[in-house]
Amino acid sequence: MIEINLIPGQKKKGKKAGGARFKLALPDFRALLATIKDPYLIAAVAATVLAVGGGGALFVLDQATLAALDHRLETVKAEKRRFDIMIAEKRKMEMSRDSLLAEITVIRRIDEDRYVWPHLLDQPASRRRLRRPVCRPRATRSGWARCASRSTAVPWTSRRSRASCGS
Repeated sequence: MIEINLIPGQKKKGKKAGGARFKLALPDFRALLATIKDPYLIAAVAATVLAVGGGGALFVLDQATLAALDHRLETVKAEKRRFDIMIAEKRKMEMSRDSLLAEITVIRRIDEDRYVWPHLLDQPASRRRLRRPVCRPRATRSGWARCASRSTAVPWTSRRSRASCGS
């Protein structure tokens, strides 16, 4: 059977729903403000709490930044070691290159003269090949006389004439 209460103000007590047995409610700020005797003290306490909270937040933020920078510092140190090795190798290669360039410069200076000397020495030899050989007489009077008489003569034809001139 269903009962309907038509009388205002009177409530029927029934079963409560099963749930939280306590209520959350905000405090009554009007009554709290009415009980405050010194508002400057509350402002000072609020400012102190705000300053300490802000300082703590800044400290936590700085510690996080410091941890990130420490990690970055370790990676930069590792890169520096690697680059120091590469720079040392590069300097070693540059020193090797410079010494090789110095050697090549010396070789080029020598080689510049090397081309000229064979040609200078080849010119008299080529002229000599075209003319008949110069007679080199022995150190006797008859040797000088024979070579002097043959210097205007026809080129040598016999073995005996060459032997007498000392060639």
